[in-house]
Amino acid sequence: MTCKNCGSPLPENAKFCPECGHPVETVVLLPPDHKPGPPRATPWHSKGILSPDLSPLTKGGVNVLIVLLLFILQAGLNLLFNALWFESDAGEPTWMVSQLVGMVPVLVLIVYIFLLDAKEHEPRRLLLKLFITEALVCLFVVGDVEEVLSDFFYTLCDYEETTFYLLADNFFATALVEELAKFIVLYWLTWRSPHFNWRFDGVVYAAVVALGFAACENVFYIDAYGLSTALGRALSAIPGHCADGILMGVFYGQAKVWFGRENGGRCRLCLLLAVLAPVLEHGFYDFMAGLETGWIDVFFELYILTLNAVIFTAVWRQAQRDEAVLIPQSELPPVVPTV
Repeated sequence: MTCKNCGSPLPENAKFCPECGHPVETVVLLPPDHKPGPPRATPWHSKGILSPDLSPLTKGGVNVLIVLLLFILQAGLNLLFNALWFESDAGEPTWMVSQLVGMVPVLVLIVYIFLLDAKEHEPRRLLLKLFITEALVCLFVVGDVEEVLSDFFYTLCDYEETTFYLLADNFFATALVEELAKFIVLYWLTWRSPHFNWRFDGVVYAAVVALGFAACENVFYIDAYGLSTALGRALSAIPGHCADGILMGVFYGQAKVWFGRENGGRCRLCLLLAVLAPVLEHGFYDFMAGLETGWIDVFFELYILTLNAVIFTAVWRQAQRDEAVLIPQSELPPVVPTV
């Protein structure tokens, strides 16, 4: 038997073509006196059309601007808070107040991604577990590994910040370590989870993991540089981590779809891209941020705006055209014949 879409040979009892993913049409022999019943509706997710129960954030294209408006509001509140606080006689804000202000953009993005998941909201306990686990990994593991690798590359370059050192430090000592840490936590806690049954679930999980890392990192930056750094990170670093998480989640969710269709090759390719794509983006982001040249700063700001516009528009479209994840035939319980 061959696939009617691409002509590839099909395994016995296959539901999807392992090459193109097209559903296999089965032929059912009916008795001569069979009378056809009313036509059945085609599932919305099989044709990639809009879900009938979309969340308020996915009912119109204009709503993709909600996250930008929330960031503008958050930035305005930060500026107002800074102005009112430092013009008063209260002195420097306490550590707790600074951290609460710094956590606002993290909470805004988590709520935004959570509401985009229109078909079936993920368990809050699982999302909290992802968030806390990644924050702890960032706190106790990632920083030490990054420091060791950075010192190694610095020694390799005779203690000079050469171009090779900047590339190695940003792409390997920082981007690869951080994104790989996110992916390990993501895969470990969600791949076999029964709640991972829609493609967009992968985006939700990866974004929450990335924001858990961003929250922990934000604590260190605000503690070291004060409240003044919270505004800049709210508009650049935190959305950047979330964008990398979304990029990872898009490929991660698609890998789960191919896994359900028992296409191991494409599944492994998507898992590889789930790590490689955010590493390349993250490394380029850090490399450009480390260069101190006037025209590069302008290019970097334009890059941040373009990245956020593209990623947050893409995630909105992903939520609109979600797809159910199938259980592989090898994991289905055996059919016991009835006598």
